Amino acid sequence: MLRYLSKEDCGGVLPLIEHVMRQLMDKHPKAQEAKLGSLLFGPVGDVPDFLLQQINREMVREAALRTKGSGGFSGVDANGFKRLLACKSFKKSNTQLCDALAGLTRRLCTEFIDPLTIELILANRLIPLDKGYGEVRTIGVGGVIRRIIGKCVMRVIKEGVIEGSDSLQLCAGQKIGSEAAIHAMHNIFEAADTYAVLLIDASNAFNSLNRAASLHNTRVLCPVMATYAISTYRGPARLFITGGKELRLVEDTTQGDPLAMSPYAVSLQPLITRLGASSRAKQCLFATGLVR
Repeated sequence: MLRYLSKEDCGGVLPLIEHVMRQLMDKHPKAQEAKLGSLLFGPVGDVPDFLLQQINREMVREAALRTKGSGGFSGVDANGFKRLLACKSFKKSNTQLCDALAGLTRRLCTEFIDPLTIELILANRLIPLDKGYGEVRTIGVGGVIRRIIGKCVMRVIKEGVIEGSDSLQLCAGQKIGSEAAIHAMHNIFEAADTYAVLLIDASNAFNSLNRAASLHNTRVLCPVMATYAISTYRGPARLFITGGKELRLVEDTTQGDPLAMSPYAVSLQPLITRLGASSRAKQCLFATGLVR
């Protein structure tokens, strides 16, 4: 719809020419060391066993039925996995596959897994889209298995994520978070002591947030998510680009992962707290945007 309303002639997949590849590399920077000032230190809470035991074959099957979209680099899309996991034609085979995925999900939530052993699950397709004015928009397409696993994990840890991300960051599991942000800022703007509104949108925020600091702080702020986040993000993810090239994602979260927004939101809490302590301005955040 926006393409018809706009006069700009943009959109579609870009050919993998030099300037496109250069922008893709710029948008996926090399890993940086965590700085001491950005790290939190405190007690790490225990995760109740019964919480993760809820992840079973039925939850996996339900997550598969709710998953949509194209496939990752394997080429098997969501409809293909729905058939594999829920079609009665496979008799016991799909039940065994659901049990295997449930067991893998519980293990990822309770053990620190070697990233090399799950490298193919974490791999993504990377598609360069035309953003207009010579800019490239990167779209990651994660594997369907990872999406199914992420939906199961998010279902059981959602409350912990909301608590860990606090009330100012509205992108981590809250219902209609964007609408809540709009109403909150409208009420603030109508207040008598409000003189101006400042909107800040970070550039390439998801791929610029330091992953080492993020995983460290998640153990303190949201222990229920920490083991899964560390298991799936402490190693680089392979990005297979349309056109035959490959990059590695080594900073922050992966597009196509249902849990991507949660670690991102939790890891921003030290910054949000510091901004709140240094100014009397009221603030509200939704993902990469900050309104003060």
